[in-house]
Amino acid sequence: MSTATQTRSRRIILWVIAALAVLALVATGGSMAYAKQFEGKALPGTTVMGKDVSGMTQAEITKLLSGQDTGVKATIVAEGESTAVPIEDLGVTLDPQATAAAAVQRDASVGNVVFGGDHAVKPVLTMDRKVTTDYASGLVPEGRESAKNAEVTYDPENGSFSVTEAQAGLGVDPEQFVQTVRKGASGMKDFTITQEFTRMEPALSTEKAEAAVKRTEAMLDKPMTVTGPNGRTFEISKQDRLHFVTVAPNADGTDFETQVNADEAAAYVQTMANEIEVSPKNGVTGVDGDGKVIKVLNEKVDGTSVTNVDEVSSEFVTAMQKGTEFSATFTTKKVPAKDTTTVIEAEKKDEKKSDNAEKKKADEKKKADEKKAADKKSDDAKPEDKESTDDKPALPAHAPKEATSGDKWIDINLSNKTITAYQGTQKVYGPISMVDGKPGNETATGEFTTYLRYDKQDMTNEYKYPKGHPKYYYTKDVPYVQYFKGGYAIHGAPWRSSFGYAGSHGCINLPVQDAKWFYDWAPMGTKVVSHR
Repeated sequence: MSTATQTRSRRIILWVIAALAVLALVATGGSMAYAKQFEGKALPGTTVMGKDVSGMTQAEITKLLSGQDTGVKATIVAEGESTAVPIEDLGVTLDPQATAAAAVQRDASVGNVVFGGDHAVKPVLTMDRKVTTDYASGLVPEGRESAKNAEVTYDPENGSFSVTEAQAGLGVDPEQFVQTVRKGASGMKDFTITQEFTRMEPALSTEKAEAAVKRTEAMLDKPMTVTGPNGRTFEISKQDRLHFVTVAPNADGTDFETQVNADEAAAYVQTMANEIEVSPKNGVTGVDGDGKVIKVLNEKVDGTSVTNVDEVSSEFVTAMQKGTEFSATFTTKKVPAKDTTTVIEAEKKDEKKSDNAEKKKADEKKKADEKKAADKKSDDAKPEDKESTDDKPALPAHAPKEATSGDKWIDINLSNKTITAYQGTQKVYGPISMVDGKPGNETATGEFTTYLRYDKQDMTNEYKYPKGHPKYYYTKDVPYVQYFKGGYAIHGAPWRSSFGYAGSHGCINLPVQDAKWFYDWAPMGTKVVSHR
């Protein structure tokens, strides 16, 4: 081969190599741009439970999978009986967010994007252990005695807790059942569980119930006091604390715990603060047209408010929950009353003397006439006539001090089965026929103040009596509720068609329209007098 021919061949090879290099650069750049599109997204060929999610973001995949069932079923074989159920019924569900995160986890490199191939993502499952163990508990066939947990109830009639003993019986080992379900579901294929029953001790034993009652009783025996101004002390009695304390299973059902209703405990603290707080009474001064003071018509009286109710309530609830002693002090501040003035006419000295003389003479004549008339009338009038001449309103024998100060108060007459609203000595509404506590559930008597209000509330005594107990009740949407002592309240009773007898669980039942009137009229802290 000549030198010219060799040179020409070498040039052709170099041109071919250069062309191939250019093509490689173009292809690589295109692949990188293509791969860039899949950053934060599922790569081509990615599937979840047979669904193509290529190019979708984590949020989009989560939305796609939300509410999606796994489609996997478990067949439970127990004593020759077979039952096929979705694993969702056993507490196993698809976790859409975690599965979506797994779907977008692959690195969006050029190699993975261009040459990665198909990639099926294994779904991420989650388990609700309580649902799983509850299902296991329900597997015991009818007619076979299953294990029964101990129960704790409070009997208000004797003021004590009682324990219903636990009973051993047939059951399923809950931990073993959980592990079996978890293992079977993880394969994302239908599976079978052959379940055997064994003698089981209940999770909540009699010993645990008795220990919880003992802890609660010890807590209730701890002294608890709140001190107010001038050394006034409020003793928080065991009986009062029982209104917002229950003994119930804990969240995972492994033991009993003492539970405190924080809202009702805080409301109780507020009732003590109400005993201390005083509304200011504004002063009124009479002046003449020039602003000169003539006389004081009403003396100004400053009020008092409690400044740390929330802090005392929080400390009280914490002490209740921990079962420790409790003492706190209310801090107060003065609420200044206002001074107002009103213009009255000043009297001239000469006119005043003349007026005083005339007034004295007129008063003497009036007294003489009244005495003469009274003497004559006392000889002739019947007893009922004498009573009819008394213009003063008749005040109930149980009227509180609020009657003389002009404040609002409510009279509950358990003998007459009536409720009446008063403003001072003046009767403003009623008497209204009511239904009070039946024998065994008598309405509390004494002087109280309203401390908790709801325009609508579901009422139940489940914290004292479990469902199925003869004394258990649950009433939804009770209207216009005003609590005045513990669980005793004034409220509407739309389920009643007649009133004027004893028949409630201790509350004062009223026609709804009357309950609304009292609810609208009586503010929080209104005095309530309940008597026979």
